[in-house]
Amino acid sequence: MRQKGSTKLQAVLSTNAPREELEAAEGHLLYRGRWVGQEDRIQEFVQGANGNTNYGYRRRAIPNRTAIRKQAKLLEKVAVTERQLSTNQNHLVDLLERLQDVEAKYQDRESELKQRVSELKADYQQRLEEGRAVKRARQRWEKAKAELDDLPQKCEKELDKIRARMEPLLTHRQELWQRLEERRKAANAVDLTRPMYQRDMEKDQIMLDLQLLLVNLHYFVREHYFGPAWAHHDLKTAEKLLYRKRGRVIRYHDRLVVVLSPYRYARHRKGAEEMCARFNERRVQGPDGRLIQLRVALEQISVRQFCPHRAEVLFTHCLP
Repeated sequence: MRQKGSTKLQAVLSTNAPREELEAAEGHLLYRGRWVGQEDRIQEFVQGANGNTNYGYRRRAIPNRTAIRKQAKLLEKVAVTERQLSTNQNHLVDLLERLQDVEAKYQDRESELKQRVSELKADYQQRLEEGRAVKRARQRWEKAKAELDDLPQKCEKELDKIRARMEPLLTHRQELWQRLEERRKAANAVDLTRPMYQRDMEKDQIMLDLQLLLVNLHYFVREHYFGPAWAHHDLKTAEKLLYRKRGRVIRYHDRLVVVLSPYRYARHRKGAEEMCARFNERRVQGPDGRLIQLRVALEQISVRQFCPHRAEVLFTHCLP
């Protein structure tokens, strides 16, 4: 992470150790001290056990998950637009029903007023013929007639309010239809038939397990059999000095003697002799019960010159 106003990266260490058992400064020193060892182990695994080697893999065809996820996201957008369009349509339907209700209401009112105007006019004329008072009858007739004349204007005014509310909805509806078509087209354009393969890493995983086993076996051998001269050799060095060392095997009825080829340098020979002595002290036995012994040859023995009787005097004395 970086502090505010700084470009320098800083490491953040976290632990679940209780505070009363491990202070912050102690935790920092502990992890920093372990880091070197961890890096050494990783480097030893990579160099000695070929940790970065790719041992090959098979592949198998699978559904194109990338295209499926892409289409799913586009279909989500399509669903959103469809919901928006449905909501818009519902609002328009409500306003259309309101429009029809207003028109029906005013039509009924107009029919009532026409009938009332006719009745009031007939009443006025009858009173006029009979010579009775016609002032109030005339006022009622003129009032109903005026209301009938104003009715279309009131109806149109109320309808205009509803149409004004419908206009932006209709515009938005057109935009939603256009957007829906574009999103459906984009979703349908995703190619789900494009081949996609998945790596089967089982072989690499098996080799990784064997590599880790090899490294751990080296640690076991170094801890139990290597002497002080070889106590700090890593796997790569031990492979050159011991694990890939040339030699011969002499088979007896009760034991197997592994003869390592001579070493060029005295310090290497000394470390090998210490290792042989430690190994022979443990009296390790093979699967058939025969004792396994290690020795180091003093000089190189060719295949033609090799024989068990002559070999006995050419080995350093590594037996206890």
